[in-house]
Amino acid sequence: MNELSYFANITLSSFYFDVNKDCLYADRQDGIERRRVLTVLDQTLATMTQVLAPVLPHLAEEIHATLHGLDEPSVFTSPWTPLVCN
Repeated sequence: MNELSYFANITLSSFYFDVNKDCLYADRQDGIERRRVLTVLDQTLATMTQVLAPVLPHLAEEIHATLHGLDEPSVFTSPWTPLVCN
């Protein structure tokens, strides 16, 4: 949990968002750079939701339902992809 918190607060918030905020605010909605950043953020949120699910199941279910709709199966039915840390 400490590593996940560090990633969210330092790596994402202090670094990634700071570097890419101009692209998100100023680029065209269908611009390639903006879409690249949004794709990375979408994958990051999906992965973080799966990692958080065992510890914060209600929050993970709420995020999953917001992203995919209430008709989609639970976040717990998603296949687990092992994370590789270097």
